[in-house]
Amino acid sequence: MTGTGPMHRPSITLHKAAFLCVLLLAGSAAGQSPDAVNAGVPGEPDYSVRYDVLISGGTIVDGTGAPSYRAEVLIEGDGIAYVGQLDRSRIRADQVLDATGRVVTPGFIDTHAHGDPLVSGLQESFVLQGVTTKVVGQDGRTPGFHMDIRAGYRLSLDEWRKSMASPDPASEHPRSLLEWSLKVEQAGVAPNIAALVGIGSLRWMTGVGTRPVPTPEQLAMMIEILEAEMQAGAFGISSGLEYVPERYSHTDELVAMAKVVGARDGVVMSHMRTEDAGAILGAIDELVAQGRHARVNASHIKIVGGLTWQEGVEVVDRIRDARAEGVDITADVYPYVAGMADMALVYPSWAKQRSEFEAAAENDRPRLEQALFDRVMSRHGPERILIVSGEFSGKTLAEAAESLALPFVDVLIDVFGFGGPGAAHFTQSRETHDVFIVADHIAIGTDGSPSTRHPRSYGTYPKVIEEYVVNDARMSLEKAVHKMTGLPARITGLRDRGTVEAGKKADLVIFAPENVRARATWTHYDLPPEGFDFVLVNGRVAVRHGVLSEQPHGKVLRKGVN
Repeated sequence: MTGTGPMHRPSITLHKAAFLCVLLLAGSAAGQSPDAVNAGVPGEPDYSVRYDVLISGGTIVDGTGAPSYRAEVLIEGDGIAYVGQLDRSRIRADQVLDATGRVVTPGFIDTHAHGDPLVSGLQESFVLQGVTTKVVGQDGRTPGFHMDIRAGYRLSLDEWRKSMASPDPASEHPRSLLEWSLKVEQAGVAPNIAALVGIGSLRWMTGVGTRPVPTPEQLAMMIEILEAEMQAGAFGISSGLEYVPERYSHTDELVAMAKVVGARDGVVMSHMRTEDAGAILGAIDELVAQGRHARVNASHIKIVGGLTWQEGVEVVDRIRDARAEGVDITADVYPYVAGMADMALVYPSWAKQRSEFEAAAENDRPRLEQALFDRVMSRHGPERILIVSGEFSGKTLAEAAESLALPFVDVLIDVFGFGGPGAAHFTQSRETHDVFIVADHIAIGTDGSPSTRHPRSYGTYPKVIEEYVVNDARMSLEKAVHKMTGLPARITGLRDRGTVEAGKKADLVIFAPENVRARATWTHYDLPPEGFDFVLVNGRVAVRHGVLSEQPHGKVLRKGVN
């Protein structure tokens, strides 16, 4: 018997037992000499100071990937004041958090997140699973660039320039990323926010739209906006190369943007041009071309239609080879084998816009039907597309088609129409995806939001800890925590977060790994996780035993500014 049947359970139990032994051994180090257990700050803390928080009795997993160790943590204001051994009888602290039998890690940093904090300031789906910093402005969309393309409105360059010169946080519709950042800061937000400029937004704003090549004047305007927003605190740029309008961008345009980003030590976050089996290596090569000028990161890396672990290894090897050549390329991944999008994800490249799709349905129906059939079948068939909104929510595309007695391509064209309902696309194999979860230089990120009907929104980090560290022991806790903290901090350019050490910001998570559970499912995507005892954001307790504070403690982080 194989898989997850009853005969397989003892091996999981043994993994858990071995894991607990390791944790207990780390805890027993308290009886050793200080030199053997204290990897924190040498010497002693300042006993004359009254600290805000003492975290006592915990095992430090510091985010670097180094072995864990026993130490106490002292917090003053929003920062870590001391990590190491101390005389408890001499310490004064306003609040003591007991971490006995638990680990203390940096707060998790989500390199690819969605969700507007102006809509939901508490961002509970993130903070409840230990996320203390999220990076927004993904897939080519800049927060705060108020545009409604369908209504024919786009932000003018003059409006943007006025906003940059005199930002108004009270503006109903922010006219720049800077103005949006100030508005979020004024409203309050639970996790820290770091933001990117989106290439798609730049294209709409400067009039490039869906044209393949911007004019020299348009390119100059795109660069002007990007440079100014980065000077005001943006962390880099994002692209969504499978989406309109940047799907029309040529590599030369992307490289031009990367040069601007690299000059300011920013990062290029890319939803690559394709994630399809047999084509993804070419997309990585395009990202490497940008990476010769700036740090680059492949967002939510996956192989759509991949079947074997060897395909995952090929991708990891391509990243490794580029790094060996001096290209600072990384990626992030979430631990689920399904993505989330509407039905446009399976449309052919020549029918991605409404006008194109409707014209093809009217005038070139056989070609459109064949393209949709081929695309869906290459992604494991209509049985692997789970509808999560609308009339057919909870059914697969195959089940919806069967209930209507129609071929699934007719359902896509005639019943759903352009765009269609949201759906989970189960396009990846577990063994291929697992290669990415444990690989070096690939961080963990959610690609989630408070409203995305996908369990990754609430379950990404607990799922990695529960399944890959505790149950199956596919990687050490130290490595997993590094992929959630120190690595994404370096990718994003957050120098004062991501590790547990004196002088860093006090974004911390306290938990017993064996107690962590991801509870979110496809039918109940918004079930919060279990097992995170405390989450601290900027030195303040944001989550206490699974209960989220109603007081937001996050900040809008602005690179080079704060």
